[in-house]
Amino acid sequence: MRDVQRKLNLQSQELCSDCNCRKRCFERVSEKMRHQIIRHFKLMESLTEQNRYLCGLISVLPIQRRRPRNVEAEANLREASYSYGVRCAGDGVATEEIVCGNAFLSIHGIKRKKIEYRRNSLWKCFLIDSWN
Repeated sequence: MRDVQRKLNLQSQELCSDCNCRKRCFERVSEKMRHQIIRHFKLMESLTEQNRYLCGLISVLPIQRRRPRNVEAEANLREASYSYGVRCAGDGVATEEIVCGNAFLSIHGIKRKKIEYRRNSLWKCFLIDSWN
């Protein structure tokens, strides 16, 4: 029953529209590669395996420069910046393409809430590493 549900979910999954950002993410990752990525992601055995895969593609970066419009104590400042990658395999060579957040969500067929939770957990690990 589980295999049937997985196949139905995989067949019904469609890629979202292009992100139209200045990085031109969808031009750098071919349509064939996007379909392979989403198929590989959906065929993973468990939710834990999917989460590990996603966390491996997200990098936490320190804030380079702050330009607060308000007093820094009152401003709602971000704690970190995030970089998203997509692993592409072609011609026997695996590369990681950096894409925007919207393209990352679209290519993997996931919602923003799922990534927010993973980013928060990665940020906590980033804080612990920076303290040491």
